[in-house]
Amino acid sequence: MRPRGPWGARRPRLAVLVVALLAAGAVGCDPGPPAPAPTPPAAPARPGTVRAEVEAWVAAYAFPWVLGREASPTATTAWADQVVRRTPLDVGRSLARSPEGRRRTAGDHLRRLLGREPTPESVTGWGDWLAARSVDQLDGAVAGSGELQARFPGDGAWLDHVGPALLGRPADGAERSSVLGALAGGAPRGDVARMLAASDAGRRHGVAEAYRGLGFAPPGGPVADTRVVQLAGAGGDERVLRAVLAADRAPARVRVGVVGDSVGFDLYYRAGGSRMASSILAPVGGAGRIGCGVLSTDPQYSVLGPQGWARPGDGRCPVDAPASEASVLARGVDVLIWQIGAWETRTYRDGRGRVLHPRSAGLRDALVSEAVERTDGWTARGARRVLLPEWACVGPASGPEHRDPAFSGFVRSVLDRVVAARPAAAAIAPTPPQVCVGGDPRGVPTRPHRVARAQAFHWADGPAGATWGWAQWFAPAVADLPGLR
Repeated sequence: MRPRGPWGARRPRLAVLVVALLAAGAVGCDPGPPAPAPTPPAAPARPGTVRAEVEAWVAAYAFPWVLGREASPTATTAWADQVVRRTPLDVGRSLARSPEGRRRTAGDHLRRLLGREPTPESVTGWGDWLAARSVDQLDGAVAGSGELQARFPGDGAWLDHVGPALLGRPADGAERSSVLGALAGGAPRGDVARMLAASDAGRRHGVAEAYRGLGFAPPGGPVADTRVVQLAGAGGDERVLRAVLAADRAPARVRVGVVGDSVGFDLYYRAGGSRMASSILAPVGGAGRIGCGVLSTDPQYSVLGPQGWARPGDGRCPVDAPASEASVLARGVDVLIWQIGAWETRTYRDGRGRVLHPRSAGLRDALVSEAVERTDGWTARGARRVLLPEWACVGPASGPEHRDPAFSGFVRSVLDRVVAARPAAAAIAPTPPQVCVGGDPRGVPTRPHRVARAQAFHWADGPAGATWGWAQWFAPAVADLPGLR
């Protein structure tokens, strides 16, 4: 039976692992390029909002734990905005892989492996080098550098020096025999050092260093096993592991559901629902029903179509929409998002035979009355806020009645009246400049918004569609709602 060593219960020969390493090019997952620095939003967070909580998290955890320093007010605001639009873990990783994060990582590993204080120039140079490489590769490059070759010409002395830096202790007998045998067989020192860093013992040492750097005792048992896997996935970057630990302390997520018609259906399901799960939003469910506009749940209303007067949504809306909404509300909802406008360009007739023409005062009154009644019903069953997005600059694939700036203004007048009637329950999600040029809902759609709603006014699939809408419009609007905390 082969001896047990740091790479597993039955350790393959190091020479075989080195060959595999050379073929693969690196140990662990490539952490990828760093993300660009964000731009601060125009206004600071309002007290009592989720955004204010996120800013506090950035100041207390993200910067101190990942970069080891305090954040400036400008940086706090900017990075908190990225947390709102992305996820705490994404932002932590971006900090770890930022130029500053890479320089700090390079300095830490140079000190460990060289046993001296590196020059500022070398820290900057190695930090830049890390932009396209992993920390495991950095360990190998430094351990195999000319400086250590000159200082430790003998393989045994070299292992005595780098072993504690990579494993947290001297190499044991089995490790020493395997390493020296591989070196004698021609394996480069840098490749052997990378294998040591990527071994189970090396990963556990990296986990311990990350915890000690934050003032915590290293974990044991299943927690340590999980952290080892996470560190391996980060290519040995302990700052990324610190980002994981910081993300564990991010603010509680807001439980969000979506109601309405087919636009609401697309907004939730074309984003995959779970694609917003690790951000500040926790998806609870989508209750959008195709064809079910604002007035559709009241059986007294008929809508004028090509074949004459008919019940909206094949007449099923008064039954199907409330049932779907009740299912979502039963799961516990903080915020319901209700995007109004798709069916509100139509001509309606009420139970008394009165015809309500598009953009008329009568239609406005009916929409406001129904919206207030439905808002009351949702809040009575546990929803804390109903968020009403503006009807904003839909693209050229939409019909002229939906693109008409006057219709956008009409919808806004409905929303204003609903909020005025229920100021503690309803709020408007204003149009950001990422959606319409200048943030004007009656204006021109931005190119990303055109792509996101290429199917008339409906949301498209995936990251460039509904997921983009959540990141650029709805998540920031939820983050800025007062009274959720």
